[in-house]
Amino acid sequence: MEPTIPDGSHCLFHADRGGSRDGRLVLVWHRGCTDPALGGEFSVKRYRSTKVAAADGTWSHREIRLEPLNPDPAYQPLVFTPDAEGDLRVIGEFVAVLDVPQDAGSRSGRADYVLYDQRGRPLAVIEAKKNAINPYVAKQQALPYSKALGAPFIFLTNGELTYFWDYQNDDARPIAGFFSRRDLERMVEMRGTRKALATIAIPEHYVRQGETRTVRPYQAEAMRALDHALELGKRRFLIELPTGTGKTDLICLYLKRLFQAGWAERVLVLVDREQLAKQAPEAIQDVLSAHSSYWLRSGMARQEQQITVALLQTMIGRVDDYTAGYFDVVIADECHRSIYGAWQGALTRFDAFHIGLTATPASYIERNTYDFYQCEPGKPDFAYPIQDAFREHYLVPYRFATGITEILAEGADVDDEHYDPAAFEKQWTNEATNRLMMEEFDRLAWESYQDLAPRQNPGAGKAIVFAISKHHAARLAQYLNALHPEHKGRYAEVITSDVAAPDELIRRFKTETYPMVAVSVGMLDTGFDCREVLHLVLCRRVRSPILYQ
Repeated sequence: MEPTIPDGSHCLFHADRGGSRDGRLVLVWHRGCTDPALGGEFSVKRYRSTKVAAADGTWSHREIRLEPLNPDPAYQPLVFTPDAEGDLRVIGEFVAVLDVPQDAGSRSGRADYVLYDQRGRPLAVIEAKKNAINPYVAKQQALPYSKALGAPFIFLTNGELTYFWDYQNDDARPIAGFFSRRDLERMVEMRGTRKALATIAIPEHYVRQGETRTVRPYQAEAMRALDHALELGKRRFLIELPTGTGKTDLICLYLKRLFQAGWAERVLVLVDREQLAKQAPEAIQDVLSAHSSYWLRSGMARQEQQITVALLQTMIGRVDDYTAGYFDVVIADECHRSIYGAWQGALTRFDAFHIGLTATPASYIERNTYDFYQCEPGKPDFAYPIQDAFREHYLVPYRFATGITEILAEGADVDDEHYDPAAFEKQWTNEATNRLMMEEFDRLAWESYQDLAPRQNPGAGKAIVFAISKHHAARLAQYLNALHPEHKGRYAEVITSDVAAPDELIRRFKTETYPMVAVSVGMLDTGFDCREVLHLVLCRRVRSPILYQ
């Protein structure tokens, strides 16, 4: 294990006055500091200096090199250089080895390593064990050391497995790596200012997209469920809300709550689609305008902001840029897709409160998702069924238009040959069939919009058409525009990854009257946020019930 101590800290070294010839040094933190928590002068016994101190105890050399007293490769040479005031500034980081009072409860009465904060106060004890020993069993050995030093945290490690123990509040838990000094300092600071979540009122209203919205009863209930689980010590949570019921708004409101109560300072929001990554900062800026945020794109330098939004694919390649304790909360949108293989590494890297969001009904969520979020199978921490959303009028019940379905299911005669539906998928670029589907959709949309949305402005309403391929999407958009020549090609637009400025097309679709129809392939199939959409047209087979719902 490589020794470390706070980077940039000031230390004073003086020759040992005991007459030792092995070059033993005494480490004194912060000249003039009388804080009793420092415990006096700490002996560094495992190193000797290759240079001799001056008679008055000061160093006249430009560099001090400390060599290990024993050949143990775990103890590397340490190099110090004087700063402008003559003190020695640490190059890099190292852990000081120090004596613990003999009444600390062990035979040796000594910790393996101690981590210090920037002022030289003990932050954590590291208890190191052999590889063959599970470090969890060393809890009671390390606890007296920490209490004697006043260190609030303990790390238990055997070089392969590491546990972190906030022994005043929780049991030891496995972590992916050591925390930084700043991570631990933040934890101490937050503990001193943290409030009970019950003391923070759930708001009745909030502003989103320029309009005042009311917090819905199920959103308030979800926040109370999270509060209860957090107060009980749970660290992973699973929330199930149907598409369109405000998952994004809910999580922004809850993050604001955690910030206000002092439970969080740094948050990571993980999504698996680029469109979701673009939408998340918009919601965050609306609800959490007082907190800094940014979208971490591929190749972008890391920023020290309070809220980081990232694609899972991006974060997988960037996890080593962050310590295991960097984030306090990790949000995973559509989490049932995020816990497998390499993607799970972007979640398990961080020792944080994990909140998983999904629109997938419990009956379709696999057991692995429940296991990861520490829930019983079929029992998320909070669920709001889609049937309740229909009954309480937060969602409009969907209706099926059978005309297009019959066209797709029965197949068609093309050039005097009959195709079954599976084979016919590959032939949907047939002009007559595509035109027939779009004519049927257009007729149904104009006939039904008043029943579907009686308070909407006159018009068929916004629609998304899902095509098989980008070429197929272009043909369908062409047919729809041919049905409405008065709009001069603006009635329907293709929105796929290879069109120019797809983000601008999406903005126009959401905020302007035209286009009325967006024709896409996979870009808009999950997490697309547009409240004005009335119609979905599936010009392809959807074999996944999860994607369908």
